[in-house]
Amino acid sequence: MEKKVVKQVAGIDVAQKELVVTLGRKLDNFSIELFAYKVFKNSDKGILALVEWTEKLRKGHSLCNGSHRGISSKNRVLFGQKQA
Repeated sequence: MEKKVVKQVAGIDVAQKELVVTLGRKLDNFSIELFAYKVFKNSDKGILALVEWTEKLRKGHSLCNGSHRGISSKNRVLFGQKQA
């Protein structure tokens, strides 16, 4: 039986030059999985790369689509501008 994901989190360590990101999830049996890790530059390009990375994971079904929380890429706001 496949375990159901009940919670997902992103841990981001923000430093002057880099963003260290770990993605994790809590399953219905209360176990925790840290399933993705990547380092990005702390710049506009680095943040865009972070967004693209998470979208790629979402499309590969490593992340749920977020619809249960009202989150979608159409509603994402980055640098104060709405992204299409």
